[in-house]
Amino acid sequence: MAPIVKISNLEKYFGRLHVLKQVSVEVAPREVVCIIGRSGSGKSTLLRCINFLEEPSFGTIEVDGLKVEAGGKGKEQRQLIHDLRLRTGMVFQEFNLFPHMSVLENVIEGPVTVKGMDRARAIELAEQSLDSVGLLFKKDEYPNRLSGGQKQRVAIARALTMEPKVMLFDEPTSALDPELIGEVLNVMKKVARDGMTMLVVTHEMGFAREVADRVLVMAEGEIVEDAKPATLFSNPEDPRTKALIDRYRTGSN
Repeated sequence: MAPIVKISNLEKYFGRLHVLKQVSVEVAPREVVCIIGRSGSGKSTLLRCINFLEEPSFGTIEVDGLKVEAGGKGKEQRQLIHDLRLRTGMVFQEFNLFPHMSVLENVIEGPVTVKGMDRARAIELAEQSLDSVGLLFKKDEYPNRLSGGQKQRVAIARALTMEPKVMLFDEPTSALDPELIGEVLNVMKKVARDGMTMLVVTHEMGFAREVADRVLVMAEGEIVEDAKPATLFSNPEDPRTKALIDRYRTGSN
C-alpha cells in the first residue's frame, strides 16, 4: 500500500540553528504514528513543516499524492501549499477558538470560508463532528463557557469537519489541567479507531503505547528510533530513547 504521507530529506534551519536534519518518514493510510522526544528535539517543527506552517529549508512533503518541494515560490507554490493544507487537519497545544463565535460557528468557519462549502452542508458536517466528540449539546455555547478539555474537543471537531486525509496533533494535552487530559485522549482514541491517519506529537507515553502503530523518537533534529510501541518501550535500541523513557517512568521529565 502506498504511503499517504511521505517526508523526504527534510531540513529546517532557523538562522544558523539546524533544527531538522535529513528527516525521512513514510506513514501508511490509517496508521497512527506518535512522535516523542525531549523539548527542542524538533518534534513540533517536523509536524508544522508537514502543512507548511513552518517553511522547510530543503526536502519534499507528500500528502495523499500531492507533492510539495521546499523552497518553491510564486502562485503555483502557494496553490500547492493551499491544497496540501486541505488534506491535513491540525490540532494545536492552544485551542485557537474565536471567542466571539459560538461553538458551531467556530466549527463551520473553515469549511465555509476556506473550502467554499454550502453553509447547510457545513452545519450538517459540524454537528456530526461535534456529536463524535460528545459536544453537540454545546453547539450554541461560546468558548468562555467551556472547560479546557471541551475547547480542545471542539478544536478536534473543527479539524474533522474539514474532512482531512491526515490529522496532525501537536501536544494537544499539554495546556490542559491533569483531570481534563483523559477526555481529550479518549476522543483521539476514537478518531484513531474510526480509521483516521494520525501523526501525534505527545508526551503521553500511555497513549503512545496503547494507540500508536509506530513511535518515532527524535533527538537533536533527527529520528533516532522508529519502532512498534511494544518493542520501543520494552527494548529501546538508542540510549537516548532509554533515557527518555526512564525519565517519564520516574516522572522527572
